[in-house]
Amino acid sequence: MGKKATINRARQVQSRQKRTQRHERVQSERQRRRGTDGEQAERLVQKVVVSRPLPSEADKTLLVDQFAQACRLQAPCMDLCALLQQYAEAGDDEAAAPAQPEQQAAATASRKRPRAESSKRDGETLDRLVDAFLLTQNTPVGEGADGEEEEEDEEPVTVLEEMVQCDVGRRVTVALLAALAATEHAKRGAVAKALLELFEENEHLPEHYVACRILSALTRHGTDDVQVGVLDLMRQRGTTWEGVRKMLCDRHTSVTVEHLLQRVPAATAEWLCEVLGLSAAAPKKKKASAKKAAEEEPTAADITHLVEDPVAGQVMQRLAQTHKANAALLQTLDLDALLETKRGTALLAQLVSFPADQPPAAKEAAAAVERLYQALGPRLKELCVDKSANFVVSRLLQLLPHTGAKSSASALEAFVDKLGGAEELRTLTQSSIGVHVANTLIDVAIATDAAEEVAALLMPARHVKEMLTHPQEQLVIRHLMPLVAKKQSKAGQLLLHTINDDTSLAYDAMGNLVFQDYLKALGPAGASHAARKMMKEDNLLHMCQHASAAHVVHALLDLVDSPTQTALCNALKQYVVQLATHINGRFVVEKLVRVSREVRDELVKQFTFLARSRGTQHLLCTLFACLDARGKQNVVDRVLVP
Repeated sequence: MGKKATINRARQVQSRQKRTQRHERVQSERQRRRGTDGEQAERLVQKVVVSRPLPSEADKTLLVDQFAQACRLQAPCMDLCALLQQYAEAGDDEAAAPAQPEQQAAATASRKRPRAESSKRDGETLDRLVDAFLLTQNTPVGEGADGEEEEEDEEPVTVLEEMVQCDVGRRVTVALLAALAATEHAKRGAVAKALLELFEENEHLPEHYVACRILSALTRHGTDDVQVGVLDLMRQRGTTWEGVRKMLCDRHTSVTVEHLLQRVPAATAEWLCEVLGLSAAAPKKKKASAKKAAEEEPTAADITHLVEDPVAGQVMQRLAQTHKANAALLQTLDLDALLETKRGTALLAQLVSFPADQPPAAKEAAAAVERLYQALGPRLKELCVDKSANFVVSRLLQLLPHTGAKSSASALEAFVDKLGGAEELRTLTQSSIGVHVANTLIDVAIATDAAEEVAALLMPARHVKEMLTHPQEQLVIRHLMPLVAKKQSKAGQLLLHTINDDTSLAYDAMGNLVFQDYLKALGPAGASHAARKMMKEDNLLHMCQHASAAHVVHALLDLVDSPTQTALCNALKQYVVQLATHINGRFVVEKLVRVSREVRDELVKQFTFLARSRGTQHLLCTLFACLDARGKQNVVDRVLVP
């Protein structure tokens, strides 16, 4: 027993020593990385990309002369990319720089002459690089490997073809396209044409895992003609449903289609809709080939599979943003199946979304609402509290005013009836997710003059006071706050009297947010009246020191008129030093510093005391920034350097 116990104890000691040594190594490495030793205290040494120095003039000449070899080697490729990136950044800077007046340009001509000469040399280098790149399309790689002669029937592989299929050459090609686009080079079209011809001659290149990125770069950096050429290339490869399906599900080609939808949305969407059978102008099949056509045309399940695919789903989202096939997709897809997944719900929300400046036609909106009611009706309440599907319900509410109904109020009431009545609607306001659907309902009602009916459903008179401080229901009150400015509004007058009678609202964690929106709704005159009432009650100091009420005072200084703002500053001037050292009051003082010179003078007198206090550094920086030149010099001479 004694020998075994000694062995166990020795093992424990050894493991403890190893653990201690490992902990010490980790701590020393962490201190070295953070720079906590010596003069570099509290400095985090982060991992950054090391900037590669630009090649010298001799290296530039060598890179141009041996461009075909440099594009296929790692180190020269990095030099070429750094050089081309410099040209791209210079072109972007010139495009963003404003035009100088002639006198200023003449005055600085002598100073900028070396820079102009350098730009001229850079332009010549870029011209030579472009010429060298164009030569690669006719330059064969070699006569053969290991002394074996190539077959006469086989065409030799060119340097350009090898470049676009290796990652090193791809980086150079993409950097060259970006530089030519930034500088608007004259041979920009020739380079793009050479690459397009290469992709047209080789059918496997668009699907190649490296070459596909060059095709995407052509879409991003090419001119309109080049983008149309890329679209024609993809259109030739995707003439059937099976071809388009493979293209959209392939992570190499789907990115190019997505970029085409972003750059050439109309033509690309028309092509996809035609092949997917979502376009009204789709060509009709002859009766003789009806059976074959039925096999080739995609079904609703096939398109749903595209939506749920992690690669093709992104392209379908981009297609939905073009609004070319939204109506057809709504009628074709199984909405119940879409609502079961996150990707499907996101697509459905996009299908019923329209830009604010391009509202949908009444017929289109009515068809979309009818289709959504048909699919969502039995599950409407459940979807309102779903973290993804609530966006679909919100988009449905935003469509209601565009359906061409005689009264928007009747359309909103129909939605409430399908939801289950007023009680179910009030239940939504107590949910952290469903309250946003209720807020959308309020926004739509206010925009369509149906706010009174909706407010009566959401805000019963007996529950208004409890709603003011509820974590979720206070959002409903804040969305209804614009009604306070309307004297004819019953809901607005109810809110006005309730908030005026509640003196503790500003001190509540949620109620202060309601009170701030209430002051904004009152306007400058109403906010000034509320501020004068607070000054008469002589509780401004207590409010500034309170965690919630301090935000109300901070907002008041922005909302009141000039005389009331001056009165507030004078009332708080005697407490600014006390508030400056308070954890809540210092933020009010920062606002006072920006609007009152007397407050600034009072703080300058106590600058040394405040500098020694805790938590006042940001306030003093704000104070120093707000002083004029004379005041800053006074602080430096009398306080900082006496």
